[in-house]
Formats: sequence, C-alpha cells, structure tokens
Amino acid sequence: MNRISTSRAMALLLFISLTAGCQQMMGKKPAAADPPSTEGSTTSSTSTTRGESPAGDNSLTGSKERGTSSAPSTPGPIGGEPSRSSGPSSAATPPDSTTTAKPMLEKSTIDKLNKEALVLLDAGDEIGARAKIGEILNADPSNAIATKLLEQITGDPLKVLGAQHFTYKVHRSDTLAKLADEYLGDKLRFYILARYNDIMVPNRLAAGQTIKIPGKRRKPKPLDDAPLPTPAVTQPTPATSAPPPSPTPPN
Repeated sequence: MNRISTSRAMALLLFISLTAGCQQMMGKKPAAADPPSTEGSTTSSTSTTRGESPAGDNSLTGSKERGTSSAPSTPGPIGGEPSRSSGPSSAATPPDSTTTAKPMLEKSTIDKLNKEALVLLDAGDEIGARAKIGEILNADPSNAIATKLLEQITGDPLKVLGAQHFTYKVHRSDTLAKLADEYLGDKLRFYILARYNDIMVPNRLAAGQTIKIPGKRRKPKPLDDAPLPTPAVTQPTPATSAPPPSPTPPN
C-alpha cells in the first residue's frame, strides 16, 4: 500500500515538472491588445458622416467636400504638435541699410566738378577741393583726374618727387602748372609742386621768386628770337659806258 502511494506521488511530481517545462519552452503568454479607442472611432465616423477624410488624410475628395484646401501639417515649436502652415509671409523684408546705391553723375557734371576742384586747389582751398573730389570719386571711383588730385593732397611731396632738386628763378609768365608741365610732365601736378615749395596758394607765384624743381637741371633751350646770321653783302659791279658815235662827214 505504501508502495502504491509512493508511486502516485512520484508520478504527480513528474507531471508537475513536465508541465512547468512546457510552459518555459512556450514562453509567456502575449498581453492582451488594448481595446480600440472609442474616441477615435467616434471622430472617424463623424468625419465620414460630414464628408471629411480622416485626420491626416489630405485627399482631394475631402477638401472639395469641405470647400477649402487642406494645408500640410508642420511640426509645432513645442512638443512636436502639428500646426497649420499659413503660406508665404506677407511681411516685407526691410532694406539693408549697409548697401546704398552710388549716385550716378553725368560726364559733363564730373568734368565740371573736376574743373572746380582745380580752381579751388589753385586758390589754396584744400577743404573745398576735397569735397568736390570726394563727390566725383563716390560716383566714379576710377576717375583719373580726381584720383590724381587726391594723391597730391594726401601724398608726401618729398617721397613722391624725391629729395634731389635744383633752384629756379620764376619769370613773369611762369605758373606752377606751366612749370609742372615742363619739368614733371603733367600740368595737373602743380599742387604737389606747390607743397614741395611750401606754397600755400599756388596762383600767387611771383616773378623773381626762387623755387625748387625736383630732379636735375636741364640744359637751357635755345631762344626762338635769337639773331639770325648776317648774310654776306656783295658789291655791284659798275656798268661800262658805250663810246659816243663818231660824227658823220659832210657831203
């Protein structure tokens, strides 16, 4: 009797062990799926009833039935919530204050300003000439005359013209523009020649004044009014007189 009880107990233990092993081999039972949301179903059925497409559907059918175009959803700034795009911004972009258009000047106006700057420099008005030159270069940065005049105002005369020079006594008909043309090769360089000689007002150059001319002294040119060589005078030969006719004898 005890043997039979023991056999039954062992069989029961073996059954329990086999059952537990089968459960481990089969794994855990998958969790039951959550029941579908009644709120989503209600919203879907309501949209279908009104003729609208479900949320997220951008089909043309739903848009036409509502009478409005569906705008794409874009992620919002917080929480990733979608937001409706309002289309291109209607706000005007403010102009860039750093970029300003250069004023356009006609050639005749630029030529006039250059002449005025030359007159002002010749009269010693450097500030007024700078204003004219700046107006020209603002419209035409590559203008040769204005650039040359500005270089004479800002440059160091000794560095530009050099230290070597000779003295020159000014004649009555001389001007700094004339001397600059003759010795510097450009009459527009009169102002830096004036600064080279510490002359504040170039048009007040006086006859008999001694100034410095950059470079080496040149040989004097022959004067145009030099006397011409006197031609040799030849003495005329006297004409020989014919002898008087002989008298005719009477018959």
